[in-house]
Amino acid sequence: WPVGSSVAATFPPEDQLGWFDLAADETGGVLVAWWGNQDGAAGPVQGIFTTYLDGGGEALTRSAQLSGSHDQAQLGVQVASDGLRAYAVTWYSPIVQPVYPGYRYFVRRLNLPGGPCAADASHLCLQDRFEVEARSASRAEGRAVPFAPSTGFFAFTDAAGWDLGVKILDTRASTAHFSLFEANLCEPETWVRITDTRTGAVRIDRFEANRLCGVRDGVAFDAELAPKVSVACRRGPATLCLLDGRFLVRLHGRPGSTGPQRLAGAVAGTDRSGVFWFSSADNPVAVVQMVDGRAINGKVWVLVGSLAPQPFTLTVTDLATGVRKAYPHAWGDVCSRMDKEAF
Repeated sequence: WPVGSSVAATFPPEDQLGWFDLAADETGGVLVAWWGNQDGAAGPVQGIFTTYLDGGGEALTRSAQLSGSHDQAQLGVQVASDGLRAYAVTWYSPIVQPVYPGYRYFVRRLNLPGGPCAADASHLCLQDRFEVEARSASRAEGRAVPFAPSTGFFAFTDAAGWDLGVKILDTRASTAHFSLFEANLCEPETWVRITDTRTGAVRIDRFEANRLCGVRDGVAFDAELAPKVSVACRRGPATLCLLDGRFLVRLHGRPGSTGPQRLAGAVAGTDRSGVFWFSSADNPVAVVQMVDGRAINGKVWVLVGSLAPQPFTLTVTDLATGVRKAYPHAWGDVCSRMDKEAF
């Protein structure tokens, strides 16, 4: 979507758009979020809704409701893209009080089918596919504690005290499904939300207050993937497209020892290799090579080498699966990295 470009987008007739915003991702798709009304089975439903459009303005997902229905307006809708089909949607609602009126602010992160599984301070990424978050009755986010590729924990009050445990096992060979186990170690009411970033399926488990029972589900998530929206790697001034365009590669870092981080410029060399630079294309700071090693160990390899002292992080996204991996490089580190289990 070049600056100044526009397309005509068609929405279902039952959608009534109010305050709205949109943002594009690296694949050329656009997420539109709005506050308005939608005709439901029991009458009009008011809230925040979203839909995802391709580069031609065609809706690729049905409109979905993000927020509950409230009497107060939900205002200031804003959308930001933080990666490949990964979005953040924010809005606020007025708090009606006789003495101290104010606003309540909301933020929701969305990963569309084919998007990345992103782990951060409040989200686990299990099996490189399932994004997990937890909340307590006070709406506090659980602090994510990664433990193993299949397992992680959440802490609500004390970082040293694990209150919830989640494990997802790949049992597709025996059941054609992923198996889910959840252990509840806290008394307040809590919720666990799991998003399958491959299919877009979402599961929410609620634990009632003062009940310490967990969850065991041997057919929690289907093995089969939902039909994917085609994704094309678009090579740009800061993007490499390697191995027939399957892998999108970017690098961000600090041009000096201090200062803000920014994307580095990219120069393609071959279908397998390229370099990144900060000050001049003639002065590269890093080189990347990808090797199709599937004939050897069934994996695609990533090799990263440093050509300057600047710190940086190289990210590689597999557009066929949505899996994204990051390779940080510290200041002054001259050692190259080889990941033979990358994808």
